[in-house]
Amino acid sequence: MSSPAYNVTITRVINCTANELYDACTDPTIVQRWLGATSLEADVRVKGAYRVEVEETDGKLRTFAGQYKVLAVGHRIVQTFADTAAPVGLFSDEELEIQLAPQGSLTKLTLIHSWNGADLPPTERKAREARWSASLERLSLAVELPGTLDS
Repeated sequence: MSSPAYNVTITRVINCTANELYDACTDPTIVQRWLGATSLEADVRVKGAYRVEVEETDGKLRTFAGQYKVLAVGHRIVQTFADTAAPVGLFSDEELEIQLAPQGSLTKLTLIHSWNGADLPPTERKAREARWSASLERLSLAVELPGTLDS
């Protein structure tokens, strides 16, 4: 996707190396914990598929699925991203990109969730930003304080 019409971008500086953060973003066991997913299946390789289920606050399960497009160790992850319950055609060319930039012993992580099609109403956009922010807070805990998210 060269130029998406819409995106949500969140940036965090996390106390770990870019490679440690990359590992935490590609190890299915760790990803499941920081996403707060009830299940996650992932074939982590370019063109490999993934599927993740999360339980919403109302108890309903939501499923997201996609395919890995770019896996550049310690630098960048790009994957397609789709809510399997979204009406067909509502969003198109949906991607999730994670950029990693070393800053000494820290790493700047930029998460970009982008799409074409319909924009989100302001309340839904804020809710999406809040969900990604919460996930990145859990990711930060997972790498800075290992064992924190263990059940």
